[in-house]
Amino acid sequence: MAKLVLIDPSLRDSGGHYYEYAIRVLSSADRAGFETVLATHRDFPSGKIRPWRELPIFRHSFWTHYQAPQPAPPRSLLDRGIDRLPWPLSRIRSAPRYLHQLVRVHFRFSRLNLAVMVAIDGRPCGVVPLSRLTLSSARRLLALYRWSRRAARLAAPALNRVRQAAAVAAALAAAPAALAIGAVLAGLAVVGLVRGRPAVANDGGSFGADLTTLGRDVAIARGDHVFLPTSHIVELEGIVAACQRVPAMAAATWHVLFRHDLFKGPPGTCPGELEAHRPLRNALRRAACLADLRVYTDTELLTDQYDALGVLPFRTFPIPSAALPDRPAAAGRKPLVVAYLGDAREEKGFQHLPRLVADLHDEYLAVGRVRFTIQSNFNVPGGEPACALAKTRLQDFDPAAVKLIDGPFPPAAYGALLNATDILLLPYDPGRYFARSSGIFVEAMGQGIPAVIPGGTWMAYAVQDSSQACLARLIERRATQVAAERVDTLAGLVRPRPPAASHAALVLAMDRAAPLPRGSLVELGCGEALAGGCETQVTVRTLAAAPRLIAVFRLRPDTAQLRFSATLAARDQAIVSDGCELIFLNWPEDPPLGAAVAVFGPEPGGFAGAVREVVDHYPAYRRSAAELAVDWRSVHCPDRMVEQLVGGVAETACRHTPAPERSRRLG
Repeated sequence: MAKLVLIDPSLRDSGGHYYEYAIRVLSSADRAGFETVLATHRDFPSGKIRPWRELPIFRHSFWTHYQAPQPAPPRSLLDRGIDRLPWPLSRIRSAPRYLHQLVRVHFRFSRLNLAVMVAIDGRPCGVVPLSRLTLSSARRLLALYRWSRRAARLAAPALNRVRQAAAVAAALAAAPAALAIGAVLAGLAVVGLVRGRPAVANDGGSFGADLTTLGRDVAIARGDHVFLPTSHIVELEGIVAACQRVPAMAAATWHVLFRHDLFKGPPGTCPGELEAHRPLRNALRRAACLADLRVYTDTELLTDQYDALGVLPFRTFPIPSAALPDRPAAAGRKPLVVAYLGDAREEKGFQHLPRLVADLHDEYLAVGRVRFTIQSNFNVPGGEPACALAKTRLQDFDPAAVKLIDGPFPPAAYGALLNATDILLLPYDPGRYFARSSGIFVEAMGQGIPAVIPGGTWMAYAVQDSSQACLARLIERRATQVAAERVDTLAGLVRPRPPAASHAALVLAMDRAAPLPRGSLVELGCGEALAGGCETQVTVRTLAAAPRLIAVFRLRPDTAQLRFSATLAARDQAIVSDGCELIFLNWPEDPPLGAAVAVFGPEPGGFAGAVREVVDHYPAYRRSAAELAVDWRSVHCPDRMVEQLVGGVAETACRHTPAPERSRRLG
């Protein structure tokens, strides 16, 4: 029977998203008829009866020990030989340094004791307790200190000559001993080189050694599939080392998934960014030459980044979503539950939650319209500084309105928390999550839960088509057009607000714009000059991946003038397009400005404004999220993922469901 071996050295316990990911894949593989094996960290608790075999074998985890290899400084043959010796002998090189430090410390303390003894008694008589230090003795000590400073300055030239002469004499006297020590070290180096590999390997070597042990225990061979759901350079080097030691492992099919971005933000924002990933490119080449290697990412944006390496074609995998029970009806539920789920981490925006709660307190919390459920366990001991401070501030609010919970949770408890959530908060850092996926977001979309997310992230890109289609239908069916004009560029465009206009819409035809770099991040902005003289700014961040981009802005009643812009976020460069339209609209009612998710921009108050948007229009967001969940669950399905994993489906079949089909379902 063919085997499917899932390797995740970061699994230390049976909780958290990565464990749920593993059991979903293994359960689907077990139903498909594979012999399933889960290889984890050595701390993973085993012993429960499960359909798959569990092997806690790996010494290090991806998060705590593995690091990208750095170029090592050149080392002599002597150093390399000593490094290969067992631990006590490999530290012999440090013995002279330790002896020197010991002598220096002893000399310093001896000289201090002598000075104190002379100051107090005038003669050396052993260590004198400090209680005998009288005022006169202190004066004598201060005078001695001043005299010693003057004497040291006067005697410095002579002392330097004496020190140099003493150093030469000591070197001549120690020459035989130095030659003897050198001969011993050289002999030990030769012994170390003969012994072979180092006794203490680095993290990459550790992973390769553990992978070799796993391959021998499980008998990985031709026809088997080995899946690494979180990988980087260390894993690739470990695959090379294991396949060299056990040639039968090279005949298996290795599936390696990369989940972390190569670039912080859109490609092209950092000069020389591809050259910085030369070690990864070389590791991919070595692994591809030795083993049957297939490489994946879990977002289309990541696939674009890794394809730029030019080594292997990457494919986009679905993210296996949980098969949770259907959510209870939210009709008449009060208050709405607004939740933050996941570790309290700065890259996930936990530090922004106290400000959000304070902004919404009087209008929503105090009157019972919403309440917060916030997971607040730290990912590191004590928490990151900003998150630790944010948790302290959150504890000052009424526990009935702001409930803090600690995880991680087992799958059943986590599913219950997710099903009890009405609005999910995901204020992730757009720079770090420009291309990275979010498992919590995938599960929320599969359950039909509206979410609040930042613009310019993969999450916003994944629902961009449905949101754009929803806005287009709203404008076409329910709005009255007050005024419209076509312009080539929005740079410096200022217009007075028509009296009857309640909303303004920007429509940017990207297929008729000047060529933009792939994955470009576009900012559509609307600044309002109010009658009182102040100005507000609202920005919509989106990726230039659709043929047409639409942004709708609510206008305040006291708006006097409007300033519009369409720029590339990374370059602050105006976008020129002959299909740019500015439309002023009138809606008799206040419509929702999105579908399934509310996307906020970088302007102050954008996070709180997006939460207000979903709360005020919750039935519409809930309805569109439920419609999107039908397609979402069909795409991010564990059974489909295993089928693609072992069947070698073409790249186009691994992409998201085409936008027209999603739009038809939402319509």
